[in-house]
Amino acid sequence: MHEAEQLCRSFVFNQPGVGWCWKGRSMRFRAGRRSREIQMELDGDSDWLESHPMLRNVRRQGQRWQVETGGRGRQTRPLLREVVSRVRVLNFEVKAPSLHEILSKQVGGL
Repeated sequence: MHEAEQLCRSFVFNQPGVGWCWKGRSMRFRAGRRSREIQMELDGDSDWLESHPMLRNVRRQGQRWQVETGGRGRQTRPLLREVVSRVRVLNFEVKAPSLHEILSKQVGGL
């Protein structure tokens, strides 16, 4: 999927019987999908994130964290506000979902 996204200007996805169809550029398609995945690089004691009630699927590798916010409609601002108040933030990024991730959720695995 990554290679297709790099090579093609537009896509048409259609799954008969499901009623789901999309046509257009991949960036517009991806921009319309919210991501709950956040990648952070933090300097300081951030062990408290492992049991944070707003987070799930918490993964850590040294100073780098990859987390998902729980529930629908959860905003990243309250989390960022709390993180900034407790540790030094070197990087904070809301990860845009890939076409593969979006389509896997929409049509059931590729």
